[in-house]
Amino acid sequence: MAFSFAQSKPSEPELNNTELEEMMIVNQKIREYFYEGFTSEIDEKHRLRAFELLADRKVITKKDKFNAAILRQNTDAILCDGKLKSLGPGYYYLA
Repeated sequence: MAFSFAQSKPSEPELNNTELEEMMIVNQKIREYFYEGFTSEIDEKHRLRAFELLADRKVITKKDKFNAAILRQNTDAILCDGKLKSLGPGYYYLA
């Protein structure tokens, strides 16, 4: 029985998605200075763009996935029968 120990080239390290990183910086900065009600327009843009990046398979690294998850969690919601319910359909698409 022969074994082959072919040496493979080291792959280039995956780079984090800079667009997600930039949106994440804005996401955190607006929460330092504004009340939640003032962030919904920016949150909606970030949620939709993060969803597009997921669909386009541009969310690759662990950091990308973390950033996309944080951006996607900022959804409009209501309290219904004692439970918080999302108003956006995006989570159903992800499921």
